[in-house]
Amino acid sequence: MQIDLPNDLLSIINTDHKPSLKELKEYITRGHEWLLTRHRNGASGFEIVKGHTHLIDHLIMRLFLDARDEASARHPEGKERCSIIAIGGYGRGELNPYSDIDLLFLYPATINPYLKTLTEGILYHLWDLGLTVGFSTRTISDCVKIARSDLTARTALMDTRLIAGDDSFYAEMEDVLLREATGKGVDSFIKEKVLENEERHGRYGSSVYILEPNIKDGEGGLRDIHTALWVSKARFKAVSFRELMKKGVITPKELRFFERSTEFLFRVRNELHYLSGRKNDQMTFDYQEKIASFMGFKDTLHHRAVEGFMRGYYIYARNINQFSKILIRRASAGPGLRERLLHKISQRDIGDGFKVFHNKITVTALNAFEARPSLMMKGFEQSLRHGLPFNDFTEELIRKNLRLVDDPFRLSEDVNQIFLSILKGKKGVYETLNMMHDLRFLGKFIPEFGKTFCRVQHDIYHIYTLDTHSLFTVMELRRLLEGDYAREFPFLTEIAGGVENHHILVLAGLFHDIGKGVGKGHAEIGAEMARGIASRMGLPAQEIELLVFLVRRHLLMAHISQRRDISDERLILDFCKEVGDPERLRMLYLLTFADMRAVGPDVWTPWKGSLLEELYRIGSQVFDRKLMAERVDERAARRLKDVHSILRGEVSEPYLIDYFKTLPARYFSSNNAEDISEHIRMFKGLSVRPLSIEIRHNRDLGFSVVTICTLDIAGLFSKITGVMAANGVNILNAQVYTRKDGTVLDILSVNDPYGRLIEDEKKWEALKEGLLSAIEGRVSVDRLVARMAMPSAIKEKTKPRHPTVVEIDNLVSDTHTVIDIFANDRIGLLYSITSTLAGLGLYIDVAKISTRGDQAADVFYVKDIFGHKITDQGKLDKIKAAILEVV
Repeated sequence: MQIDLPNDLLSIINTDHKPSLKELKEYITRGHEWLLTRHRNGASGFEIVKGHTHLIDHLIMRLFLDARDEASARHPEGKERCSIIAIGGYGRGELNPYSDIDLLFLYPATINPYLKTLTEGILYHLWDLGLTVGFSTRTISDCVKIARSDLTARTALMDTRLIAGDDSFYAEMEDVLLREATGKGVDSFIKEKVLENEERHGRYGSSVYILEPNIKDGEGGLRDIHTALWVSKARFKAVSFRELMKKGVITPKELRFFERSTEFLFRVRNELHYLSGRKNDQMTFDYQEKIASFMGFKDTLHHRAVEGFMRGYYIYARNINQFSKILIRRASAGPGLRERLLHKISQRDIGDGFKVFHNKITVTALNAFEARPSLMMKGFEQSLRHGLPFNDFTEELIRKNLRLVDDPFRLSEDVNQIFLSILKGKKGVYETLNMMHDLRFLGKFIPEFGKTFCRVQHDIYHIYTLDTHSLFTVMELRRLLEGDYAREFPFLTEIAGGVENHHILVLAGLFHDIGKGVGKGHAEIGAEMARGIASRMGLPAQEIELLVFLVRRHLLMAHISQRRDISDERLILDFCKEVGDPERLRMLYLLTFADMRAVGPDVWTPWKGSLLEELYRIGSQVFDRKLMAERVDERAARRLKDVHSILRGEVSEPYLIDYFKTLPARYFSSNNAEDISEHIRMFKGLSVRPLSIEIRHNRDLGFSVVTICTLDIAGLFSKITGVMAANGVNILNAQVYTRKDGTVLDILSVNDPYGRLIEDEKKWEALKEGLLSAIEGRVSVDRLVARMAMPSAIKEKTKPRHPTVVEIDNLVSDTHTVIDIFANDRIGLLYSITSTLAGLGLYIDVAKISTRGDQAADVFYVKDIFGHKITDQGKLDKIKAAILEVV
């Protein structure tokens, strides 16, 4: 697309005299301003990159004329042919506002004084103008040599454009390089570019769905388009996508796709450069929101503007990535393969109108899907059965015939039976579903799932789009069902081996988040959507209800294990009543595991896994009628007997009986006889020192248990949290037991802020000293935490903000008021909360602390000073207001 710079701008440098540096700066400044105004007023991405290209072209042409005149005057005897050539992005005519300007000075031989003066006359002015310039001075033979030895240089030389100088000299170089690029080394060049492409993807996250994507070098970025074009130039001797279309390599539809995708990325990159005031390709959270506004996205009832924008970005990036790979495959295979495939004799006929050719499945008739649309589903079944992908021709044929996946197709008993048989496959189920999704077939067959396509949640916790997360959940489930996790997760694999309805579990993984984006309560909405889909597929009523249960309650086990006190027997009984039977418990356990693993690489942790496994085992015991058959007093009596046996000769029986009377029933549910015996030893030690601390490491699960025994003082737990925060110790869980004799036992599970085990003994010694100093009042915990929270000279990375939520529940526990807090995480947050609760006269008995990306999610089981739940509404309102103020 052509864009003409205004005459009054060009007149600044198109003068009879040599423009001064001031005039050149005015030209660049006004040119940038004019293009920025055009950009803000809705100019296309192509217009702006072409405009910047022309802006620099005119500048260099003027500098060339002036430098040539000066060189001729100073060295008339050394005048030589020369060409000033744009290479790389500048050579393609794709200069974004702050892109590098890459130049090649082409000379016929060694640089003489004339050529040196000419080169310096151009470069020095460009540098004085503050432009970022990359340059090289070479002969044609130099270009050939470096193209043969350096892949990056060879690639850059495929994108050249004459700016000024000898056009016949440039044409000579272009002819030589074209023969070089399309000669005998084409195959090796393409292989090297493919490998380079894969390595680049690895450096930038190996996924389109990066939270803060690099729009140039990331997967699905501009570089994918460039790579596809480079290998196509080498193979098909075409210099543009339009020429590839004329040669029949791509279709007109594909050409329009590439142009639309490039336009979108150009417009986004232009805005990113303007916002940054520099070359920048990393679309961080703060820029995403600003670009979303610029691109015209608005908040809706269910989606934020930035989520709509990022969904659009991911759709374009995903499509760019896929079609680039297709084009690279065509270039790798050589010209004419697509036309030859139908006419080749297949190596093996596999029935239903399909053949295996070159280890890929191909349909045998051009109109096969139009004649029998159900063959599309049959083709996926064949792919699963033989473990082979489709070839390019068959994939394109499916894409072209997606319109045939209509309501009659979705209601077809034959089609649905084939789909369910795929879900029941022993191997390759995830791979087949993923292939359906890549071809946009899955979303057409299940439109409810299609609405999740590239749907974004704008936070640093959910790093994948909804559709990708759902498919990754299926992948995790299949790894368990197929035994791939036998070594890493043996217990879960054993549980998976006892599940019969594999296809229902897979559907639950696919549909568990299908209700997101439709309204509040996505699990409930998704369950009803799943019911409709399952009915349409013809599933039996019992299987439909099982699927609906799994979707509706897919968050239940994660919520209870991470945010509730599972030593509360009433809670466990209610949980098991809601689950219903052991089979549902097994399937819900597996689905919860897969869902957590599929959110992101840091979401599943051994700590969370241990909590989830403990909940599953307790639930299994309830269904086996082993756990609740024993009364609370009977359990305490059994613990007393076991502890007496361990501590025989160390403490008297009356002491033990008194000790047991001073602790609540939940203590005996949460601690075994060995733990209780150690606690008693610690209490006995308080007679000689004010603080007793024991630290035990659980290396398998990556956390340590810190047991603190001391005299109770006002705000003790908040002091402990403050000292731990000041020492870089992260609290995961806390059980607080206050005895009637004025002593307290705090049991905390901890690790470092990165989720790792703390093994530095010096750090533990510093923590012990800090706790003792805080308890004895020798140090101000407020000051310790304030020092840790002091602002850094390094600017903190912008993150999405979340609304603070405080929920107070008096129903979930018979004995405690439960406070759930969701807030933006920061250093010292836990200390602020616990100090506030202490100031309100509340005693914390149980605390569960977790972080979801950038959001803290903390739970506190509290009582008032008399050991009762807080029921007065005025008091509850005061608690909520105080917490909201401090967080």
